[in-house]
Amino acid sequence: MAGTIGQSRRIVNHRRAYMNQRRCRRRFEIDQRLEIEHSDKMIAFVSSSLSVLVVHSILPLIMVANGYNPGYSNLYGSKPFEISEHVVRLRIEAIKVELGKMQQAYQNMAQPDMTPRDQASYDFIIVGGGTAGAALASRLSDIAASILLIEAGDEETPFMDVPLEAINSEKGNTKEYLSEPTDRYCLSMTNRQCRVKKARVMGGSSVTNWMVATRGHRDDYDEWARMGNTGWSYDEVLPYFQKLEAVNIPNLQVDNAYRNKKGPMHISYAPFQTPLSIAFLRSMEDLGYPRVDYNGRDMVGFSRVQATMLDGSRISSNKAYLYSESRQNLFVSKNSIVKKVLINKKTKEATGVRFTKNEKVFTVYARKEVILCAGAIGSAQLLMLSGVGPTEDLKKLDIDVIQDLPVGYSLQDHVAFIGSTYVVKEPIGILFSDLDNLSYPYSADYYMHRKGPLTIPGGVEAIGFANVDDCYNSQALPNIEYLFFPLTIYNLRETMRDLGVNENLLFAFEDIKRNYTYSILTMLAKPGSRGRLRLKANDINVAPLIDPNYLATQEDIRILTKGVENAITFTKLSLLKQFGAELYQTPLPNCAQYTFNSPTYLHCAINHMTLGMGHYTGTCRMGPEKDYTAVVNPQLQVYGIEKLRVIDGSIMPVIPRGHLTLPTLMIAEKGADMIKEHWGYSVDLHR
Repeated sequence: MAGTIGQSRRIVNHRRAYMNQRRCRRRFEIDQRLEIEHSDKMIAFVSSSLSVLVVHSILPLIMVANGYNPGYSNLYGSKPFEISEHVVRLRIEAIKVELGKMQQAYQNMAQPDMTPRDQASYDFIIVGGGTAGAALASRLSDIAASILLIEAGDEETPFMDVPLEAINSEKGNTKEYLSEPTDRYCLSMTNRQCRVKKARVMGGSSVTNWMVATRGHRDDYDEWARMGNTGWSYDEVLPYFQKLEAVNIPNLQVDNAYRNKKGPMHISYAPFQTPLSIAFLRSMEDLGYPRVDYNGRDMVGFSRVQATMLDGSRISSNKAYLYSESRQNLFVSKNSIVKKVLINKKTKEATGVRFTKNEKVFTVYARKEVILCAGAIGSAQLLMLSGVGPTEDLKKLDIDVIQDLPVGYSLQDHVAFIGSTYVVKEPIGILFSDLDNLSYPYSADYYMHRKGPLTIPGGVEAIGFANVDDCYNSQALPNIEYLFFPLTIYNLRETMRDLGVNENLLFAFEDIKRNYTYSILTMLAKPGSRGRLRLKANDINVAPLIDPNYLATQEDIRILTKGVENAITFTKLSLLKQFGAELYQTPLPNCAQYTFNSPTYLHCAINHMTLGMGHYTGTCRMGPEKDYTAVVNPQLQVYGIEKLRVIDGSIMPVIPRGHLTLPTLMIAEKGADMIKEHWGYSVDLHR
């Protein structure tokens, strides 16, 4: 939607928001094709209501209304839409009203921003209000203790919840990081640098990611336990996975031994499916892959994507954990940049933090603990700036060393091939130009009903896990993940630019711009390669040096290449052929010397169109005391420093299969109980 109305979202999980939206909807009677019945009085109401609402993202739609072209898109299996320019204008006005109601509901539910008094003290200080920090703050606020949550970003806005919009790069609520230049991957990116954008907003990556809800495989957590991390086996973390979730999938056979319907984080299917994904999933069954609940007993197989959403809108950890009620003992300071953790050099005890807000410097103190939840980049950077990290590196930047620890080592990320793309002859895929066109009902269908293609989470409709060497064995450990998109990234020029794809490559794929397509993104599920994060300067505002070291082992390269080869065979043998699906065979310019889709070509293509998923882990690695790579112990306490913990994805000793929202929330849930037990508070696994 290229930054137009596809940036908005509905606030859910709160009665006031629901009633506000219902009142708005009563103003208009909308039939199945969303042709709005109206009167002069209604239009007058719409116009007057806009005086208090800034909706800059809607304005380009006026141009669509002035010169709209009905065209034809068959996502709904219908005949061409034939509506008047007048109805298009009414749709725009109705959407504006709905956005106004959403904005008001959002403001009513957000945790208020406060600025702490300088030198103030709290029982617990949490640095980072992202995926883990929001959940941890909620759980700790259940006890009789004062909590200060410090977040670098602002509140999420109503323009961040449209699920499909996650495929586009978010503006204003992320910070961009560049990897160190390389000659092995991201070769078609500007300066041969991978780009990743990390969230800077309440709710963190759960506000900006593709919303894919996966736990990982049982063996991921049993491996953590085998490494000496007592308490982190699958059976021991399963209760926390259950505690955090509320599964809202009526036609899913939920196994109560693994799943839960009463937690704060809603998980559901999108209300809409394209014909392409329906055919794809049926084809996978025909090929012998089971249809599975990959968050249940078995992971190998294919399924519709389970997403962190409810009623067609995104649910972030911020909304799931912090929007439910007023918390008198929780204080949230937004737009606040923590510069340093204060550590007493003699006692090696964390005493507080120093941060800036509105160009003023504040110092606040923690009576019990300081807890870092700033993510794999932020938490590692803060530790090193505070004197906890590799001695040699810190001395080079004139940082006083308080504790020598391998902070920043063991960096891991999932790496993927941006994708095999297929052109289809039927108009049943996703073109963002169709969704922007108000002569089609898609945008109005989302904003008035929370239905239609805009509810597809991040553009991902189906997901599969397999072992490339034993594809159909449901008990084999999966080493590859497939994500099915009813579109191609090559159609999204701005997204391609945000990934850093160079202009020559953009020009090479110009001819696919107006084609209906689908693509299969192939992701290495269990990479063996590890990278490193280092400080570039003694300054929190200077991005650290990031070397993800993707595809450093021959086994990683072999598995990913074979996974792409397998993905190509899916279409040759599938029901998708009924739509005239054909592999898009324009070679990458820098790989054109190789036979298209040969192993040599695919190896070259993977090196050029490398996609780091931004699933950074391991920089504050958890491990037993004897583990020389460990930064925190299995209680998530920083080695050698009292009253300091790290509770976020950075502590993962080995990256789990899948996506990281649910594992990170599990860590926050378990970490909260560890803190409560440590300080003598009661723990309730079922609350």
